Amino acid sequence: MKNCIKMSLAALMLTVSGIANSAIISADLDTTYTGDVFGDSGWLDEDTFNDAIDFYVFDIRNAGELSIDVVSDIAFGASLYLGEITEEAGIVFDNDGDFFTFFEDLTYVGGLSALLPAFGNDTLLINVMMPGIYTLAVGGAEGLGLPGEFSYSLSVSNAVAAVPEPRTVFLMAAFILAMGALRRHQQLNR
Repeated sequence: MKNCIKMSLAALMLTVSGIANSAIISADLDTTYTGDVFGDSGWLDEDTFNDAIDFYVFDIRNAGELSIDVVSDIAFGASLYLGEITEEAGIVFDNDGDFFTFFEDLTYVGGLSALLPAFGNDTLLINVMMPGIYTLAVGGAEGLGLPGEFSYSLSVSNAVAAVPEPRTVFLMAAFILAMGALRRHQQLNR
C-alpha cells in the first residue's frame, strides 16, 4: 500500500514540480539565519507550493536539547523531523506528523501544535535522543491568509546532554558502598 502511495506521489510530484517553491537550506547549528516566506499561514496550511515554508537541514552530532528560536512579526510554526529532505518538488508536508516524499521518509520528532503556534518571538525546546540528519520546517502560522512576504530570523542550537565525570561516578559508587557497609554493620550488631 505504501509503495502504491509513493508511486502516486511520484506522479503528482512530476506533474507539479514546476510550481513547488519551498526552500531547502543546508544549515549549521549555532548560526542565525534570516529568510522570507510568502503568506502568513504556510506552515499552518502545510503549503509547499508558494514559497510559504522553508526547510533547514542540520547534522546533529550529539544527543541533547535542541533550542529553536524564531523571531518574526507574525506567528510562526516550527516542526522537526529525523531525516533529510533533499527534493522540494511537490512535497506533501505534515506539520505535526511523519511525511514522505518520493525520495525519503521523515519522522516527526516534535514541534509546535498546529492549534497553538508560536507568536512572534518564541523558543521551542526539543529533546533530541540520537545523532543524525534532521530537517526543520518553518513557516507562517498566523491563520489570517494575509498575502505578501514576511521576514523571520531563526537560530538553532544544540545543548549537549551532560555526561558525569569519572571522578563523580567514583564518589557516588563509594558513597553507596559505604552506606551499604554501614547498614550491614548495624544489622550485625543488633
